[in-house]
Amino acid sequence: MKSVFTTKEVGNLCGVDLTTVINWVKKGKMTAYRTAGGHRRIKLNDLLDFMKEYQVPIPRELEESARAKVLVIGDREDVLKSVRKVKDSLLADYYIDFAADTFEAGNKLASFGPDIIIVDETFEGRGAEFIIGRIKKAGGAHKIIVLIEKEGGDRERMPADAYLLKPFSIDNFYYAIERLKTG
Repeated sequence: MKSVFTTKEVGNLCGVDLTTVINWVKKGKMTAYRTAGGHRRIKLNDLLDFMKEYQVPIPRELEESARAKVLVIGDREDVLKSVRKVKDSLLADYYIDFAADTFEAGNKLASFGPDIIIVDETFEGRGAEFIIGRIKKAGGAHKIIVLIEKEGGDRERMPADAYLLKPFSIDNFYYAIERLKTG
């Protein structure tokens, strides 16, 4: 699904003419930006915010495309159990998938296309270091959270956007993901 829409596309999604969309933008009801050519564009999140605020029915494919994808890479059952607990209670609006070895992690990085990647530092011995190195080398807009055993440690080995000390609370885990999703 697209992440940016023209006024005509927004009009079609909302069931109105594009001039109505332009008027919404002019009145400050909808957030838009202008291209170098002067055309208005509306970001997916701004469109969804507008639709929710003004109770416009949201097409299923539009709503699902806004859901963040999280890939959890780890092989320790206690960590996976904690993540599943958070998933069931607070992360119902996220697509969450799991990988238990480096091969599966590589496949899911390519096929699942996660926005946020959570790696247990104890994954397959030094597997976490290997996976993070591959992710960084490949580039992309992935955000990475490393689940760490102790404060400090060798963070240069595993550069990440956030570190979360184990054992973690459900709230701390949730807020770490939310910060990266919105940041």
